[in-house]
Amino acid sequence: MPPEEMGHPKSPASAQRTAVSPALRSAGSFTGESDYEVAFSLARPGGSALSAEQWGRAVFEEAPRALRWFLIVGWTAITCRLRPRHAPTRVLGWDIERAAPGTLVTVVHAWVGLTSRLVVSVESETVTVATFVRYTRPSTLPARVVWAATIPLHERILPYLLTSAARRHCA
Repeated sequence: MPPEEMGHPKSPASAQRTAVSPALRSAGSFTGESDYEVAFSLARPGGSALSAEQWGRAVFEEAPRALRWFLIVGWTAITCRLRPRHAPTRVLGWDIERAAPGTLVTVVHAWVGLTSRLVVSVESETVTVATFVRYTRPSTLPARVVWAATIPLHERILPYLLTSAARRHCA
């Protein structure tokens, strides 16, 4: 018997990798092109009225404690300059660069020579989280090596975080 027939709301589908749309690219863009970009989307749960900032906080700040600590330790290991986590101008240590009802852009700079932006976009039927990375030093080798080692984990954890947030906030 399906969960909704047993009195449980239907769980949202899992987040899937999706093409980076021009709107996402524009929101997360640097002065030039990004050196890396990826996006994950899922169908917006019915009844969800969360803003992009609320989604961003749900994805990162409401993740299970052990996973939040893993993120913080991982970001620190790749030399991200995190700010104090609990502030209205930050999401789990990342500075809020722009916030509007449908779009949240957070940014963090890493000493190794990269800047990363996370963009949360909420549209009528979808929620998308995108990552944009730009190497910021003339010698990009250290940043490229660090980010290349990070990508496999990043591309597994980000859709998991988005899916988990949707399930927590499902109807």
